[in-house]
Amino acid sequence: MMFDVEYLLLAVRNIYRTHADFNIIHTFLETMYISNRIKLPLKGILLIGY
Repeated sequence: MMFDVEYLLLAVRNIYRTHADFNIIHTFLETMYISNRIKLPLKGILLIGY
């Protein structure tokens, strides 16, 4: 964990070989946010697919 970090930026490949990495990470982050099980001290998360 890093101190005084307010935003998280993730850059992920859309598709790597046969795996849809972007969709997997997007679903994971969305589920984590909706479930409210883990509270992250962040103002925002930016997910970039390339």
